[in-house]
Amino acid sequence: MSQVYHVEVKSSVKERFSLSDRLVRPIALTPILSESEMRDIMATVLQQRGFQETAPNQWTAQGNQGETITYDLEKMEMQASLEQEKILKTDVQATGYAYDRKSNAQENARQALLLEEAKARDNLKREAETIQRQITQSLLDAEQERLQNAHQILQEVYAESLKRKARQLGEVLDIRESTSQGQYELVIRVAR
Repeated sequence: MSQVYHVEVKSSVKERFSLSDRLVRPIALTPILSESEMRDIMATVLQQRGFQETAPNQWTAQGNQGETITYDLEKMEMQASLEQEKILKTDVQATGYAYDRKSNAQENARQALLLEEAKARDNLKREAETIQRQITQSLLDAEQERLQNAHQILQEVYAESLKRKARQLGEVLDIRESTSQGQYELVIRVAR
């Protein structure tokens, strides 16, 4: 009578994934004042809105989706980025059988475990790809809000630039600002 050897082995598969995505938008400033003055005004507006200077001419803040928003005043672009470091883990097991020797059952179990580990790694990669798609979608979902905020920042930059330009042209008699139905209006009266 032959004996059946049955060997069960277990393992854990762990993978580290660095997931990220970013959206970059150019910033175009109409030159009302010199380029350096326009950038200085923009830096002031960004600082007033809670942005921190993280590098020379780079202003950064966190967005509502957890994204990092950076205005690069050298490259004149706005970048939104999301990054996640994920460690994904799963347990696997396999069984090996043999009728002749225990060592053959162990080898069969080891080979089966290698196959299960490869399948587990593929599953973890698919899981990471799903998370990557979620990161991309989060950036896209918040894009409209970021563009609206960028528009407001530029509006403030232009308003301050026009006020400074008016002071260069002569004595400012009156400045009126109003917003009606989402439309901003700035009226400056200057005496020459």
